[in-house]
Amino acid sequence: MIAEKIRPKNPELDITIGIPTYYGGESLVQTINGFIKHNPEDNYVIVISVDGKPLDTSVKKALKNKKVTIIENRDRTGQVGRIKQIISLCKTKYLILTQDDVIFKKRIVKEILAAFEKDPKLTMISAHVVPTKETTFFERIIHVGVNTAHYIQSRWTGGDNYLQASGRCLGFRSSMAKQFEIPNSVIDADAYLYFLNKLHKGRFQHLYNAICYIRSPKNLTEHLKQSKKYQLLYYELKKYLKIDIRKDYSIPLKLRLQGAFVSFLTNPVFFSLYFFILIYSRFFTKNMYMNSLGIWDTDKSTKQP
Repeated sequence: MIAEKIRPKNPELDITIGIPTYYGGESLVQTINGFIKHNPEDNYVIVISVDGKPLDTSVKKALKNKKVTIIENRDRTGQVGRIKQIISLCKTKYLILTQDDVIFKKRIVKEILAAFEKDPKLTMISAHVVPTKETTFFERIIHVGVNTAHYIQSRWTGGDNYLQASGRCLGFRSSMAKQFEIPNSVIDADAYLYFLNKLHKGRFQHLYNAICYIRSPKNLTEHLKQSKKYQLLYYELKKYLKIDIRKDYSIPLKLRLQGAFVSFLTNPVFFSLYFFILIYSRFFTKNMYMNSLGIWDTDKSTKQP
């Protein structure tokens, strides 16, 4: 049984690292190599759930000698479907969900485990996600928006908000995660998980000392996909959770203005360029992906070296 294969042999080493993937290229190998290198503690197993596309032979060969279980699914259900599979098969006390284009430089497992052990009521943790150094003009523009978001999310309700819940690296008590019911058609799974945790009376914490890195989109098309993903969240919460989340969803205007003002003072030229992209993403792509069933084209520029 697959479920038995992913259980650590030592019961004291009780963490599963779950990676849902469709692209599954060289970036997946780099992510796992980086994770193992910077998390040398032998207290976790890694589970890769492949979404309807077989991994290349070279990728499987590169991962063969590592502590990795690969589940190749013939059907494609989208990221949420793979996350649900990982959760259902998880036999460990804790679960960390990450993605196939994340770069790890710190001991994520050690920091997340320490936080869970320190607070028995803590049920969900997010790592601090930082963009890699920009290599293109477009990335320099996008990073203005990233810095603005970091300013806002660190100050809004003391850092306990859905903006902090980046799916690049989220930790859960498995007992809580197994209570979650997530429709496969949900697009913004990261924030949806945050609200589910809140709905189940869980406790959330953002760890600034648990750091990982991501590459920003290198073109407008991929940036717009990520932008619309967040804009769809309100409709998903309203449709599936059927609760009034406006208080926890709407960012205070004063805080948004403060974040924009600080970013403008820091980098007025690139902030102006980012502002035009922001307006375009909000008003000229209103119906983009509205009929999506939870499956959309995988970003490729974020997986490039």
